[in-house]
Amino acid sequence: MAGLTLGGAGFIAQQLNAWEAAWICWVFAALVVLWSAVTAEPVRRRSQSVVALLPFRVQIAWRGNLRAPRIEVEKGFLDFEKAHLEGTQAATKTLQAFAAEMTRHTPKVVVEGAKLQQLQGAPVDKRLRATNRSARLIDRHASRFERLEKTYRAQSRAMTVNLVEMLNTTPATGSLGQLPDALATTAAQTTASRASTAGYRDAVTNMRQMRVSQKLNRSCDRLISVLDSVLEDSDAILKAYAEAQSVIAKRWPKPSPAGGPSASSKAGSQP
Repeated sequence: MAGLTLGGAGFIAQQLNAWEAAWICWVFAALVVLWSAVTAEPVRRRSQSVVALLPFRVQIAWRGNLRAPRIEVEKGFLDFEKAHLEGTQAATKTLQAFAAEMTRHTPKVVVEGAKLQQLQGAPVDKRLRATNRSARLIDRHASRFERLEKTYRAQSRAMTVNLVEMLNTTPATGSLGQLPDALATTAAQTTASRASTAGYRDAVTNMRQMRVSQKLNRSCDRLISVLDSVLEDSDAILKAYAEAQSVIAKRWPKPSPAGGPSASSKAGSQP
């Protein structure tokens, strides 16, 4: 029935000069007819009886995937080191983007502040328009900070987590080289950056406490929130560096001074 329908549709398409559609219908009609003939009960029984008379058997087996199965194993210290370095490089670029955003935004804030000072004594509608313009400026600044902070949080987490894992798995027989000094330098830089961010957050908080307009209050709250998140990221980095220093002190203890008793000899001499 389906074959007849498709064949008829093909003849109709031919009459309309739609030859491509006609050929498609005829091909599908032929396939339907052939499939019906092959799957008919008499033909199926006859084919089974013919196959049963063959002097050999035909079996088709699916060999499946010839590749060895993937076995999940733990990472090694070189994997952690590579991930730590990649996270550090990415986080450094994001910090540079933070600095560039601050460099672009600060002059605009100074200009808007000067305009507000000039409008003292002007009608309230004019002052409110200028204040709302400043609010839009701060809101766009906060939006860019939010995107950067989200990226920075993921990068800094990858940097610190892989650092600690690397120190926990690196053989203690080897030397760490300049890594302890580099960690101390980075921790000091992070502390200075955190202090700068906290100062900026305090300045925005002071502006918010003036309660100039609703739109400016909302923009300040948004910026304060993202700056608080940046401070949380800095605290997480400093905490991870402190943990890394603890692992280093435990697994790579400094040798005792020359001529002085070691910690083990002191413990043995006690009664």
